[in-house]
Amino acid sequence: MSKKTEDIQEEVVTTDPGEETVDFVLPVVGMDAQALRPLFVCVNGESVALRPGEPVKLKRKFIEAIKNANDQRMAAIRYMLEQQELGRKALENL
Repeated sequence: MSKKTEDIQEEVVTTDPGEETVDFVLPVVGMDAQALRPLFVCVNGESVALRPGEPVKLKRKFIEAIKNANDQRMAAIRYMLEQQELGRKALENL
């Protein structure tokens, strides 16, 4: 007597960490109308508009994009300040 074996297929669910939703609040920076404008963020064709100060459930990929943009902006500001300082020193040495 032979046993009939059935293949058991397990569905493997792999979740992209960027798709996980977390609580997030975009900070309000400043006291003018510019500080309260929504921030538009787009990642791989998916977009969201965030209002500063409002708590939302947001996918990690958007938070990472916001962090990367902020890091890039800060690097550009640091570079500009360094170049201004070098220019100031060059003028002093004339």
